[in-house]
Amino acid sequence: MAAKDTSAQKPAARPRGRHRRLLKAYLSLLACGAIVVTALPTAIVAIVGMVPTLVTFIIDLTPGRYACRCVGVLNFAGVFPFLRALWTGTNDMAAAVKIIADPNSWLIAYGAAAFGWALFLSLPSLIAAFSML
Repeated sequence: MAAKDTSAQKPAARPRGRHRRLLKAYLSLLACGAIVVTALPTAIVAIVGMVPTLVTFIIDLTPGRYACRCVGVLNFAGVFPFLRALWTGTNDMAAAVKIIADPNSWLIAYGAAAFGWALFLSLPSLIAAFSML
C-alpha cells in the first residue's frame, strides 16, 4: 500500500481570535494616536499618571489579568481628579506641566495604584479566611 503524500495538504488555518485581537490592537493604537494629537495636555497627564497600570499590564501574565484590572481602576481613580481640573481650567501645556510638577498629584495617583496592589494582594487570603469560618 502506498503512503499518503502529506506535503500537498493545506496549511493549518489561523485561529479566528487572532484577527480580532489584531484589529483591537490597531484600533486602540489609532484611538491613542488621535487622543495624543487632539488632546496633548490630557494625554501627557494621563500617561504620566497611569505608569503603574502600564507596568502592571506588562508584568501580569495571568489569564484574567486581574492585577492589572484592580490596579488600573484605582490608578485611574487617582488620576481622574487632575484630568478633571485640567479640563475645567485652561487645558493647555502649562496647566499639564503644573499638575505633573506637583508632588501631591504624584502621591495621589501612585498612592491609589498602591492601594490597588494592596487590595489585589490581600483580598484572596481575606476571602479564604472568611470562607473557612
